[in-house]
Amino acid sequence: MKSILSLQRLTVLTVLILTGCKTYKLPDAKMKPEQVCGYNYCQPGNYGVVFHFYKKPFSPDVDSMTTLRDVAYSIIGHAFPNGNLLGDRAFTCSRTTSNPFTASDIVNLVNPTGKDINYTRKEKLQIDINAVVEGNIEEIKRLNPSITNVPEIEARLKAAYSKINNKELTVQAKYSEWGLSRTAIEKLVKEDGYTDCKEFLIEKNYRIITAVGIISFDITFDDKSVDQISSELDAEMKQYGITANLAISFKKEVTQSLKTSTRGGFQIVVWRSVAGNELMLKK
Repeated sequence: MKSILSLQRLTVLTVLILTGCKTYKLPDAKMKPEQVCGYNYCQPGNYGVVFHFYKKPFSPDVDSMTTLRDVAYSIIGHAFPNGNLLGDRAFTCSRTTSNPFTASDIVNLVNPTGKDINYTRKEKLQIDINAVVEGNIEEIKRLNPSITNVPEIEARLKAAYSKINNKELTVQAKYSEWGLSRTAIEKLVKEDGYTDCKEFLIEKNYRIITAVGIISFDITFDDKSVDQISSELDAEMKQYGITANLAISFKKEVTQSLKTSTRGGFQIVVWRSVAGNELMLKK
């Protein structure tokens, strides 16, 4: 009996030690869960199995994402193959191309605007302005074939990038949690809605993401955020009739150029998911 108890204690101790050693790899830093979410174990939501991206947090595709809710909506309710936990193969939870969930199905669980993390870095921004602006102009021409004042727009773009290029920027990180609403989960489990999604999960043996923990990076220059600068640029371009979302492009170029940020300014460090066959057991 003593040997069994000793083995149990050793197992618990080993788990605690291993858990305590785990860290999330933020750009240019490693942080323990308690430093990120305030607890020894970050676990957004309460439905499904928690998976931590300790080895490599991933940056979601943010081509059309501007807010934390938008980023959460691009991930939660999506599905991925059982056994694939890289975060790079999430699909719409449906046999059709439409997303069965809406933005209203996604709710904030903790910290709607993000909880400050003890992560502050300063870095000098270095962008190849000519190359970036050339790419922007090509996109503008593609979306606006009849545009005529290209030189003026090009000058405006170069001025916007020059405003912060070769300047020291401050990067700060925040953490928030988002998940499927209680109503959405109940409908999914009870087959009172999202039937196509549930059948898809079971047929494909996929898991559905029910909650996420997101780290967002705020980038500022002289107390003015990159989000503000990019929004001002977007508003200015709209006066020229430009339909390309240059605010997104501007922010991506800035965040990609900083080693202390990440692509698009967001990282997923943890999520919950549940398999289709598990949903059947919970009817």
